[in-house]
Amino acid sequence: MPMGLPVVQPYFKLSRKRIKTAISQVTLVCEDGTEPADRIKQRGAFPPNYVHSLDSSHMLLTAAECRRQEITFAAVHDSFWTHAGTVAQMNSILRDQFIELHREPQLQKLADELKDKYSCKYRDSACEHALAMDERHAKGENAADVIVSCPVEGCCRVSFENAKLKLPKLGDLDLNCVRNSVYFFA
Repeated sequence: MPMGLPVVQPYFKLSRKRIKTAISQVTLVCEDGTEPADRIKQRGAFPPNYVHSLDSSHMLLTAAECRRQEITFAAVHDSFWTHAGTVAQMNSILRDQFIELHREPQLQKLADELKDKYSCKYRDSACEHALAMDERHAKGENAADVIVSCPVEGCCRVSFENAKLKLPKLGDLDLNCVRNSVYFFA
């Protein structure tokens, strides 16, 4: 998250145990955090959760600036309120904070953070994970579809060496135009 707060997606495969009793069956679901990640849920949830993190960052920046300017601020999800007498001031703050947030290359920062946090930390050593990934790349296998356990303690088991992390090309939007947008925020 751009504000530096951690964002966690607790989507794991659930282990189930079916118990038969004399009169029915009961299925128990285990959620103790030791199950492997549910890759389908993780992939599907990541884009909207990332956008939510940007929205919440915008809200926090707006709230902090309103406090600094001694403006009453209230919010529920993405609906912000203030007193009628300070609506124009809050509108200006909303736009300014949006511009400040998105002036930074957020997707590049995210990609750099993911690479830094989840890359194999032992790339230049005898990490069996790195060697296994190199073999799979040589065979043309997609690294995103292969998870290899590395016996080296601390290895995060991900190789970004040949991963396809191409960011979308930036457009030509002048963020400062947001200041003049009538319907910027509802």
